[in-house]
Amino acid sequence: EARLPKVPYLTLLDKYIYGSFFLMMITMVGSTFVLQVKNDDQRRQWNTKAASIAACSLLVFQVWFIYSILYYKNKEQKKLTMSSIDNTIQNESTPQLRIKSGKLHKFEHSFVGSSLDSGNDNDKEV
Repeated sequence: EARLPKVPYLTLLDKYIYGSFFLMMITMVGSTFVLQVKNDDQRRQWNTKAASIAACSLLVFQVWFIYSILYYKNKEQKKLTMSSIDNTIQNESTPQLRIKSGKLHKFEHSFVGSSLDSGNDNDKEV
């Protein structure tokens, strides 16, 4: 079964689909308001303005999407050609994620009171 992996973030394609849907919804709502205008001349003016705004918004959205594709493609290609020196420099300049947690995880154990902690210092080999 060919499935896409589930990721906890929006991909660029997800953003494009949601953005296109949002632009269509805004255009539909704008057209509905323009149809409510009773005067024909005023309706034509509003229709022209609404169509111009929709076309400009779509053009800006398309330019953003193409720019994003080129930006992320370039960024990923740099990762493929990165040497170990470049990687070291990048790791030193990038702040590291630190997680502080007081919880015991399944791989952390307390040996107090177990057979490993006899409480007797004479058991140690010198």
